[in-house]
Amino acid sequence: MDQIIEGTAFINNRLAKCCIGITDGIITQIKNNLDGAPKKTFSDKNIILPSGIDIHVHFRDPGFPDKEDFYFGTRAAAYGGITCICDMPNSKPFTGTVAHIKEKNQIAQAKSIIDYGLFAGITTNNSQVFHRLNRYACGFKLYLSETTGSEGCDPAIIPEVFHSMANISSVLLVHAEDPRYFKKDPCVNNLDDHFNARPIICETQAVKDLLKLQQMQDIALHFCHISSKEALTLLQKRSKKVTVGVTPHHVFLHKNLCIRQPTFFKVNPPLRAAEAQSFLLNAVNDKMIDIFESDHAPHTFSEKSQSLSVAPSGVPGVETMYPLLLAAVKRGQFALSRVIDLICRNPAKLLRIPKGVIAIGYHADLCIFDLNNIVEISAKALHTKCGWSPFEGWHGIFPSDVMSRGTMIISDNEFIGNKGFGKNITTFCK
Repeated sequence: MDQIIEGTAFINNRLAKCCIGITDGIITQIKNNLDGAPKKTFSDKNIILPSGIDIHVHFRDPGFPDKEDFYFGTRAAAYGGITCICDMPNSKPFTGTVAHIKEKNQIAQAKSIIDYGLFAGITTNNSQVFHRLNRYACGFKLYLSETTGSEGCDPAIIPEVFHSMANISSVLLVHAEDPRYFKKDPCVNNLDDHFNARPIICETQAVKDLLKLQQMQDIALHFCHISSKEALTLLQKRSKKVTVGVTPHHVFLHKNLCIRQPTFFKVNPPLRAAEAQSFLLNAVNDKMIDIFESDHAPHTFSEKSQSLSVAPSGVPGVETMYPLLLAAVKRGQFALSRVIDLICRNPAKLLRIPKGVIAIGYHADLCIFDLNNIVEISAKALHTKCGWSPFEGWHGIFPSDVMSRGTMIISDNEFIGNKGFGKNITTFCK
């Protein structure tokens, strides 16, 4: 045993005082009292939670270093209590070949503060190399429509994609917006226009079609950033292999809240009406949702300051997701156990990695929070490269200490992490 962490920890769905023994970055003992190694004791005002896993980030590396990179992105994640991220393939070049995912892995290995996974992107003609991509990828991502860094995928090859996925042990993530229902040549001057240009039927039709294919192939399928009541209702009778993710911006924001500076709230899928946002908020506690994912998609301040028709879609969020959810716990909106399921336990299950819970045999990925230390979120105090947040002025609860695999990377609010510490989670997969 190398070290002991002592305090009130979230174990077996409840908070209890204990000692956590750690050996080589793994939790090896949990007892009322432990001795025999250096001990760090946290006071009763603090709680020890499993650190979070964000399965959906866009760190823009390589290709768009002015927006973000693996160093700034993973450091910001750590400040927000996240010690594992999964990066999407729409960097430049698009991560759809073995050569490109190996190149991205080299970049991530050199820069990452925390553990990371890389999703391989699906293109019109790469399904024949899924088995090779699977060696380096934590899963696969299918874009049904054009997005930053991706032109989408030919709908005709999607059945072939599902057939290929059935022959490998991996998960398929999907951006479920059917472009056939996009409004052609829309005039986009406000968030209502953006909402109307990508109507809810885009999401519901994609969900219907993909669920039919999943039933035929029985693959692990994850729907990213579901944003509407209609789509979420369709997913209630889903297979156990189908999971649903939501973002903080769709759960906490709606289009009528964001009239000022609307370009900074332009996202895909769009922010919905207040009724949809309220439904998603309630669905969190109703267990209709499996995972919170930030969809951290930063763009520079100057890019987002353009007219709404020109400004790119996407908002940052990796650093504020866990703090926002804990502030919601403090307000009584969510149960703490539910937040831990959505941001820690369930993402780890999806990725098949020994993270997300404080238990023997799992990684010592821990965060220390004082639930009474509620702060106002300010972009000036955040650490992402883009320098702005859609949650400016909202309340958050940030960790004072963050540990990844037994190594402190933030101690008493001071960053002490190192580039290159993060490991590709394919080395941890069960």
